[in-house]
Amino acid sequence: MNKSNTSHLISVVIPIYNAEDTLRECVQSVLRQSYPDYELILVDDGSSDNSSTICDEYANLVNVTIIHQQNKGRTAARHKGVKNAKGAWIAFVDSDDQLEPHALEKFSERIDEQTDIIFGNGSSLPIPETKTIGIQNFRHLAVLGEGTIGVPWGSLFRKELLTPYIFDLPKELEMGEDYIYWLRMIFTTERSVAVIKENLYRKGIEHTSNNFHWTAAYCQMLNIFRMNAIPEKQQPEFLANTVTDRITNLLAVAVCEPRSKWIRHPFYLELRTDMKKTGITFTPKQYIFLSILNRRLRRLYYILSKQIHKFR
Repeated sequence: MNKSNTSHLISVVIPIYNAEDTLRECVQSVLRQSYPDYELILVDDGSSDNSSTICDEYANLVNVTIIHQQNKGRTAARHKGVKNAKGAWIAFVDSDDQLEPHALEKFSERIDEQTDIIFGNGSSLPIPETKTIGIQNFRHLAVLGEGTIGVPWGSLFRKELLTPYIFDLPKELEMGEDYIYWLRMIFTTERSVAVIKENLYRKGIEHTSNNFHWTAAYCQMLNIFRMNAIPEKQQPEFLANTVTDRITNLLAVAVCEPRSKWIRHPFYLELRTDMKKTGITFTPKQYIFLSILNRRLRRLYYILSKQIHKFR
């Protein structure tokens, strides 16, 4: 770690909970980076497996900080890592994933005074080749949930942007919480977003969203946080975008709950109201999925496809 240039120091934060099977490979992917000006912060969030011991294996490395805490959830673990970071820039890595060897070097090439966010998953966005996206255009993409906007991994954030407000979320918000981080960040900054098209991040095989039990009540809570992250004056402009993303949430709910539980729930009723306001309708596939197929068949399709967004 080169201490002479702290403005280009990147702090890599890994929140950890029961990740003994993947943690070593994840950590090694950071330690093998071609870029020298980084520090690694491991936050063990009260793991009950061997993760804590694995973290301590790296305690003697000068650029590694180990933090052990009682289980408080991923949001609290990420925030703890940010608060202990010395770098001007923050990268998040999930404990079952890996960085490509040149990832931090590629990020460092885009560090300047004109951006707070370097988005490293540009190939996932439905946009032409570009090096920057204006913040308002990026906001529309984010509210739609396009690409990998909505996950903290694979991008770089200026530490000054990651205030306590970004992470002020209840532990109960355990899925989709990183989407709320994004909304809060992009409606805080007014700077354009730097984009890297190259894939710099390798996802592991564990995908907790596939096993999460989505309910209408949970999606209602998520939507409250979503709307609160968007300034009131701008909410009408982004209403259609929120409808599109809420339909995706509804499809996940339909996999997990019988129709009788969500058809009269405020989440669904408010969605239908906003669909009328915006003129958005269900696609034929979505309509069939929601109205005709029984839950067992919906569940079977979901297990086979693993991609609920195929109904868009």
